[in-house]
Amino acid sequence: NCLAQAEAFALGYSEAQASEELRARGTAPERIALLAKHKVHEGNRPSTILLFPELDPATLGKLVALYEHKVFVQSVVWGNNAFDQWGVELGKKMCDAVLPMVRDPAANPPSRSLVPLLEQIAAWRK
Repeated sequence: NCLAQAEAFALGYSEAQASEELRARGTAPERIALLAKHKVHEGNRPSTILLFPELDPATLGKLVALYEHKVFVQSVVWGNNAFDQWGVELGKKMCDAVLPMVRDPAANPPSRSLVPLLEQIAAWRK
């Protein structure tokens, strides 16, 4: 499926191809008119497939380095700071308030937005 998905991204699927597929299956013409447009995929969409014989520490390190480099290049192109240390420091500061709730789901969260996440973590621990 991985290889076929990459091929789909690259080549796409036109409305004419979708219509022909539906016609070959015996789909009624009025249904073809409704369905074919939903089966269209533009194509010419870049994708990356990474193959490696096993996921060992060296390979994992290379993957992390690859994605860090990707994030850096995107941040330069988009003009933002992907390695915002001040944001990291704020996250560390906020962690002091969140960590007790991870340990004890009955604790009162500083934000209601955390409740579903904390409930899921608690459910996984049971």
